[in-house]
Amino acid sequence: MALSRTVLRANALIPRSARDAVREANALIAADAKSGMFVTLFYAVVDPVKKTLTYVNAGHNPPLLFRSGSERVLELKGTGIILGVMPDADYGEETLALEKNDLVLLYTDGVTEAIDSHEKQFGEQRLIETVTGCHDLPSREIVDRIRRAVADFSGDEPQFDDQTLMVLRVV
Repeated sequence: MALSRTVLRANALIPRSARDAVREANALIAADAKSGMFVTLFYAVVDPVKKTLTYVNAGHNPPLLFRSGSERVLELKGTGIILGVMPDADYGEETLALEKNDLVLLYTDGVTEAIDSHEKQFGEQRLIETVTGCHDLPSREIVDRIRRAVADFSGDEPQFDDQTLMVLRVV
């Protein structure tokens, strides 16, 4: 994990496309990875002047884009395989136009895979419903609401995986 983070950060500093940065990082990680070791990644570049988000999704659960003033939610789906498996893997790159007050939610699978006492998962649909109900709140409050919803859903069940959340709001 530490090697992956270092490789990704170093590649992000070199001016090039998101696709090329991820492709080069993957080659370096794959050359050093032990069998069965891999990394999922959502790599994004936000251009605040053009109001665009360019991303590569290498096997990470898809972030959610909540469009301002509408009920539309877009999944930022995968554009390539996980890192560290195939050194010569190629990655696609997507660019989306952003609008004022759009919201991008990034999360780890520990959020959607949290379980209740019946071993039912919190799931992506429940996550979408939670955010839709508080979409206009400040980012910190959205994160707090999601954490509370997951905790209420899970009750006394132990947390088996990390639960990381990040909210990006376009201003």
